[in-house]
Amino acid sequence: MPNTRTHAPRGALVFDMRLLGRQAGSALTQARIVPAPDDLRLELVGVPVGSDVALEVRFEAVSPPAPRSRRSRASARGAWPR
Repeated sequence: MPNTRTHAPRGALVFDMRLLGRQAGSALTQARIVPAPDDLRLELVGVPVGSDVALEVRFEAVSPPAPRSRRSRASARGAWPR
């Protein structure tokens, strides 16, 4: 579980839902560039640790609050399996 009380890189991936509000139809869009955590990878491909990951997330007031649309962009590196 991410630690939201520190400035660890994963903390940048935590969004404060209190900013959304509770009125139906309220929406919140947040965009940020965060460093890639060390576990953003699969077996043969992944995003290098610390490289920029651009995030754009839109939350809407529904029950429970959930991301309605999200977009991310990062450069990945991989290995050719042999």
